[in-house]
Amino acid sequence: MLRRVITGFAVLASSLLGACEDAPVSTVLYSSGQASTYLDYVASRGALLVEPLNNPFSVGQTWFSETLAGMVRNSISYRTLSTTGDERRAMETKFRLRFVFDPPDGYDPRQMCQGVAPAEHQTRDHLVVLAAFCNDGEMEAAVRGSVIYPNQPGDKQFEALINQMIRQMFAPPSPGGP
Repeated sequence: MLRRVITGFAVLASSLLGACEDAPVSTVLYSSGQASTYLDYVASRGALLVEPLNNPFSVGQTWFSETLAGMVRNSISYRTLSTTGDERRAMETKFRLRFVFDPPDGYDPRQMCQGVAPAEHQTRDHLVVLAAFCNDGEMEAAVRGSVIYPNQPGDKQFEALINQMIRQMFAPPSPGGP
């Protein structure tokens, strides 16, 4: 009987650890401390431009851009935000949220703000995502994340990763904080 209980706990622990390995993971690489303030400004002027510089999925670029823009919009809950994947619909084009998928090791996220996509991508078992919030070609914030490789942009783990990264990038200022 004790053997069955121990085996049951071992199986449960193993499955929980396996699920943790598949969970989205992200970290802030850089923050000027002004990203949330600039986001408020952009939101007051119109739609934030969301630009994937490459596309890891077998879907059209326009559709992917708009899908990603919708994920960004849904990630910000503390204010009303419009997003677009179409530069013609953005009001303040000097502010851009850019993404690169599966960048090679050593790719500098500051290049994203100059519009330089990596010439190649690095295939891994997890999708690696870099996001940079740019202000007139300068990086205001950057976040790196990864998740088990999704089959499509609508994958729940992929959406969770984008949500997590955007919340880290645009964390609202703390009440009473600087």
